[in-house]
Amino acid sequence: MIAMKHSLIAKYRKDEKRLDKILAACDASQPPLQAARALLYALLQPDQYAMRYRYEHCLRACGWAEKIARGENWDPEPLMLAALLHDAGYPFCKTMEEWPAHAAVSAHIAERFLSVIHYPPSLSSVICRGIAIHDIWMDVPKDATAFELSVRDADDLDRFDALRLCLISHGHIREKGAAEALQICTQRLQTLDAWAMRPCGTKTAETLWQNTLSMHRETYLRLQQQMQRTLDMENTLFPQKEGDAPCCD
Repeated sequence: MIAMKHSLIAKYRKDEKRLDKILAACDASQPPLQAARALLYALLQPDQYAMRYRYEHCLRACGWAEKIARGENWDPEPLMLAALLHDAGYPFCKTMEEWPAHAAVSAHIAERFLSVIHYPPSLSSVICRGIAIHDIWMDVPKDATAFELSVRDADDLDRFDALRLCLISHGHIREKGAAEALQICTQRLQTLDAWAMRPCGTKTAETLWQNTLSMHRETYLRLQQQMQRTLDMENTLFPQKEGDAPCCD
């Protein structure tokens, strides 16, 4: 059983009636992935803008899970189920203070869902534990299995893919000048070196992770070169003599 050890538990129990209704409507005759997708859609309601990104992120994480599983010659379904449901608890975590509980809440939801569809208990337990630890960055449990770590890997492979690169870059740089952008590029490249040490659950995930970091690294290196050319152009083509004003009044 998944134990939720956060202060959110009491509040979440009040919201669980909604989950009861959704699970009661669950069609256990469907293939597990289709049933899980229907559950996720009902929980997140992605037709509302607030949860559209979260729903689509779960779909993309599910795709990464399939790549990892097939790369390791695993049955892809259990890992895809875990990735699909890893953020199912988000609707019950409405503030930044509650967000740290989302992994535990998601694991609890997955546990209940897997019981409803009569999924094999041995698989259900590893799926739920993988979901419960998916938000741990570096200090992963020493006894975590490759499968359990792979839920986290599938999550992070989407979190740091092209979309997140665009969001991070825009947030950090936007319309900053070349000198300031150069400093940001240097900082980001140093961060990428630290991220390269992040432990992965499998060789497949490690390869995918390093490829993702390479995309980030190439982008910031190219931006670094562009910003340096900007400074060089100003200094080479428009050198200022001592006492010159930088521009005309």
